[in-house]
Amino acid sequence: MDPQKVSINENLTADRAGLFKKVHDHRHRDWKFWTTDGKIFVKPDPIRDVIVKIQGEDDLNQHDLETKIMIIAISYLTLKLLLS
Repeated sequence: MDPQKVSINENLTADRAGLFKKVHDHRHRDWKFWTTDGKIFVKPDPIRDVIVKIQGEDDLNQHDLETKIMIIAISYLTLKLLLS
């Protein structure tokens, strides 16, 4: 078994399992993806520490993922500035 590829089965609803399969089929080379408590998460960029929650097929669009990543990054920087 390849140590870089680990698969653990989580019981998902039929809809979630279908969406997870679409994430798997749609993924780009560097994507890391997983489920937790029935929620689907993607880390689309190995360099940036940004995790995106996938709620539907529309979230699989690369442009939508980039937009979400930018929103998260801006929110993080804003919060960091407010707390400093």
